[in-house]
Amino acid sequence: MKNVIYFLLLATLVSCSKNDDPAPSCGLFPLKLGNTWSYTNTSYDTTGAQSGTKTSTVSLKTNSTYNGNTYFNIDSVDYPVRNIDCNTLGFYNPINSTEIPVTSTYSQNDTVINDFPYSATNRGIRILGNKDRTTIDGHDCYKLEFQFTSFRGVYYRKRIYFINEQIGMVKSQGYDIRTNKQYLSDQQELKSYTLK
Repeated sequence: MKNVIYFLLLATLVSCSKNDDPAPSCGLFPLKLGNTWSYTNTSYDTTGAQSGTKTSTVSLKTNSTYNGNTYFNIDSVDYPVRNIDCNTLGFYNPINSTEIPVTSTYSQNDTVINDFPYSATNRGIRILGNKDRTTIDGHDCYKLEFQFTSFRGVYYRKRIYFINEQIGMVKSQGYDIRTNKQYLSDQQELKSYTLK
């Protein structure tokens, strides 16, 4: 689930493509087969102390067609993604065969982009957009927040993504929000990347 969330947000950056990649020449995520990002993953315990570090690599290896549109499959992500146009990213939701549109610009902070309620077979997801941009390691980023519910509809986790349109996801932070005391449980920071 963490990887799904991690890459849903990762999929909100700029795209440059050549003729054999069915994507617009601009976008919110650099979607091109062969693009790769490496991250330093740090986990924390409930007191905020660092409890582990590892490196992970994410890449765009394949694409698929749904409803006549080509989507890119990101390692370990359940929702394929495409750049709808220069300002909108689309995630394909295989549960109901619809596209979830996401942009990088909103008129206010904590704007609800999509709210998928939980059901007996699916956890709920709420996606929030923000108007404020943030500088992370010298990169101007927009911010998206994903909130997740249990099968009972209780919000238990959120992940915040910081995305630069030219590079991809620069940083993400996961929070446990099951108790009155929310805490940072893990974060991913961009270590290196290769764009084709």
